[in-house]
Amino acid sequence: MKQLHKEDIEELDYIINACLEKGIIDATELRLPNIVKITVDEEISERRANREKIDYYKRFFVIIRNCEIAIVSTEDFDMKIESIYPDTNRFIEDGSFKKLYEVQLQKEAYQKTIEKGNIASATNSIWTKKTYWWTFGFAIAGLIIALWALFRTW
Repeated sequence: MKQLHKEDIEELDYIINACLEKGIIDATELRLPNIVKITVDEEISERRANREKIDYYKRFFVIIRNCEIAIVSTEDFDMKIESIYPDTNRFIEDGSFKKLYEVQLQKEAYQKTIEKGNIASATNSIWTKKTYWWTFGFAIAGLIIALWALFRTW
């Protein structure tokens, strides 16, 4: 699954809710995104607006398809999403994309913790290797001295 971004959650929830309302929804039926800049002088045609919507929503449709909560058709000039009612409805009830985003953040924090542990473990391992032979040498020398002292007292 692609990484979710905090800014995407609202759009993804909007798409899923619109899909639940209508059953099957085309990308051109969705609202025109706010990030599309339109100047006052420019007359936007219906065709250009639809193209902008398809370009904008394509990434979101791919995320929804990868989550397997709806049937998504992404072709160049036709993007449709169809709700699988029980699965889609359960997904909304379970917390929707907000819950997925929270789980993703928890996994990332866990991975960072593991990586910190691995780095600490590797550092300890390096020091263990560097100091092992010295301590081993002292132990052998101590054993020899102890045996010599033992035989000397006999």
